[in-house]
Amino acid sequence: MRIAKGSIVDIDGIQGALAEDISIQLKSNFRPLMSDFQNEITQLVDLAGATVRSLSGGRFGFSSQIKQFSAQVWDKTEPMRFQLNVEFHRVPLHKNTYTQNISSVHVMNVVKRFCSIPLPAELPGGMLIPPGPSPIEGIGLDAIMGGDRGVDVQGYVNLTIGSMRFRRILMESAEPFFSKFVDESGYPISCRVNFSFISLWSATKRMIEEW
Repeated sequence: MRIAKGSIVDIDGIQGALAEDISIQLKSNFRPLMSDFQNEITQLVDLAGATVRSLSGGRFGFSSQIKQFSAQVWDKTEPMRFQLNVEFHRVPLHKNTYTQNISSVHVMNVVKRFCSIPLPAELPGGMLIPPGPSPIEGIGLDAIMGGDRGVDVQGYVNLTIGSMRFRRILMESAEPFFSKFVDESGYPISCRVNFSFISLWSATKRMIEEW
């Protein structure tokens, strides 16, 4: 599925413009029905079939290969994965104001916030706190135990592209490309950020319905 560039992107309330078309990958893997029962057994059956064929002068014979055994059955479905190139621009000041240009607030601070999301936090002594959900949150036990914290876990983001909504998406990376043009304070006036996102769980029909 593709989404056209120019669409408005909202990441946790911060808006930018989609810089190029994107493709969202939705993928399931399939395998042969009898793939788990081959190897040594297959070799023995084939050897027995070849022996019967030889002893019968080619009139009889069999093999381990049966057409129905090659039927493709579901193996697993991958999490939804996609990349976004999003442009963020400074908010122009009103001509009657005398406040210093605030590109740093609308570009630098926004980009710094995004770049920190996929990274671990650090405690005194060098102990690192991983981003994203804990194993308990990942399998949903927090909700069962009444401790669901919603979307405030570091690493989760709520993402909207146009009218499509993605909830509890993990941000894998955020790579900024700053404009060469700066304001009078030396801050860039715009920035394009290359994001990489992945869904917390495997993609399902329900996930698509929630778009």
